[in-house]
Amino acid sequence: MLTAKARKRAQRNRRRKMQQHIPNPEIAGEIEEGFYKAASYLKIHYITATLRKSHF
Repeated sequence: MLTAKARKRAQRNRRRKMQQHIPNPEIAGEIEEGFYKAASYLKIHYITATLRKSHF
């Protein structure tokens, strides 16, 4: 797990990297938001699957 500070730094770096490739920063922000939502959904899915396996 990343700390809040490290997560912010990673997001800032990711945004900066994306802005180099995507000319429109608005689109870059939307894409990043989509990635973040997908990642958090997968994380939740993984946790529920793990809990299901351990028969809680």
